[in-house]
Amino acid sequence: MKKVIFALVFALGGIMIANAQSNAIGLRLTYGAELSFQHDFSDRHRIEADLGLEGFYGMHLAGIFQWQWDIAAVNGLKWYVGPGIGVGYMWGWFGYGGIFHVGVLGDIGIEYTFQKVPIQLAVDYRPGVYFATGGLNFWPSFYGAGFAIRYKF
Repeated sequence: MKKVIFALVFALGGIMIANAQSNAIGLRLTYGAELSFQHDFSDRHRIEADLGLEGFYGMHLAGIFQWQWDIAAVNGLKWYVGPGIGVGYMWGWFGYGGIFHVGVLGDIGIEYTFQKVPIQLAVDYRPGVYFATGGLNFWPSFYGAGFAIRYKF
């Protein structure tokens, strides 16, 4: 079963890269640090996946669908917005431990891609509402501000 899942993930990744309009990979720094990957489906639509640490107390995976628009005044400047989902596990947070959580996220941000080098800088805000196990059933999160630096390819 593990081999089948690995093969499907590998094949999907290969198809995404082969058909890519544009991809980006890098770091998103927020309360923790996340490995960030973006895949453009068109000039207006993309997905972003971020995997990382939540401070020093857990791990989190977020998947966001984003609509993006150019800001005509500056070449390479865009803004974006979109919904997403997040899942994670916290091993220690304010006396709560062993908590699995799933949430609904929103994302809004602005990014600049340099014209001469394939580097992208972004600032965004990603609030969410989470549902969890372990005695912490529901909580809103307003701490989702982040800064990202990515390599575009």
